[in-house]
Parts: sequence; structure tokens; C-alpha cells
Amino acid sequence: LTAHSNEEYLMNLINLNIDHFILKPLNSKKLNLALHKYINRNFSQEIMLHQDVILNLSKRELLYKNSTVIPLRKREKEFLHLLYKNKNTITTYMQIEMELWQDKYMTNDALKSFIKELRNKIPINLIKNSPQDGYYLDKE
Repeated sequence: LTAHSNEEYLMNLINLNIDHFILKPLNSKKLNLALHKYINRNFSQEIMLHQDVILNLSKRELLYKNSTVIPLRKREKEFLHLLYKNKNTITTYMQIEMELWQDKYMTNDALKSFIKELRNKIPINLIKNSPQDGYYLDKE
């Protein structure tokens, strides 16, 4: 919520990753619209991973080009969701181990095998590797 309408000030907000603001005077219509957008963006069961790939969390599947359904195992869904949550950074091997393997030890071979199987399911090269660091989603 801001009283500022100065372009330079608002551009600084964008650099802080603020993606929505409401100019004063506040009214219930503006507030409801902003809250509705926030809820839909943050609590939606469908996440767009790529322009051609949508992850449906509740159904545990990918939708490719709005027509091909790709079923996922639980860990595959969790992995893609983790990459999405970290979409502007690399998801480290340690983060993957803590989130997906939890109490179990994750070997490099187990992770490589898991990623290879998941990549084979997805028609496009969506999952990228940063050697020695981790994985990230291809934004293109």
C-alpha cells in the first residue's frame, strides 16, 4: 500500500521483487482484487513451469501443451515444486536431499537416476544442471 505514484519510486519497488501495489486512497474493490490475485498465485494447485508445461499439484501430473497428461510420482512432483519455489536461484543438492530424501541419505547415483527418469518423462529439456551446485528450471 503506497501513496507514492512517482515512477522512479515505483521502479525501485519492482527491483525489490514487489509485484503488486495499491495506490491510496484504498478502497475495498482494489484490496479484494489484490488479495484475490495473491491467493490465486500462491495457493493455486496449478503451476506454470514453462509456457508449455503446467504442474498440477493436486492431481500429481504435468500437462504438456494443454493436451498431454504426464503422471508423476510423489517425489517427482515434490522435486518440480521445489525447483519452482526456487525458480530464481539454483536448488542445491543439500536442499534436494533435505526436502525429498528427508531422513535418508541421498547418493549421487540415486539423484542422477531420479533426474534421468524424470527428464525422460518430460518432452522438453526443462530441468537444467549447474555442476557442483544443483538444479534449476529452464525459463525459456
